[in-house]
Amino acid sequence: MIYELSDEEFTRYAIRKVEELDLNVLLDNPDTTAQYPCIVCNNTYSSDSICEDKIPVRKRFQINFEVWATSKYETMNLMNQIIVKLRDLNLTPVGNPIESRDENTNKYRRIRSFEVFFNGLTNSFDRTK
Repeated sequence: MIYELSDEEFTRYAIRKVEELDLNVLLDNPDTTAQYPCIVCNNTYSSDSICEDKIPVRKRFQINFEVWATSKYETMNLMNQIIVKLRDLNLTPVGNPIESRDENTNKYRRIRSFEVFFNGLTNSFDRTK
């Protein structure tokens, strides 16, 4: 049997794991009334690496998480906690973090991309590196 995983299902798995940190997780950017610190999950991307009979056997998933908080140090600390949590799903941070300050909310944010392979034969997540 070959298992399949959609972008939506993958996003829900990743968000559930991050929600274990007891932080507010959103799918859209927060506004001035949001509860801070908070996490934004966006830009889920997938691509089929190996297919068998038009069914993906190996699929690469990539997802972005943003930490919004009142200080840069807080965004660094919370992002490190997210990295540790996502290791449970074999998600690996890729690229360099992006940092900025939002003028509307007057909050700092730190963005990281994560990626993993989904193995349709074993119904499991495999590290990319």
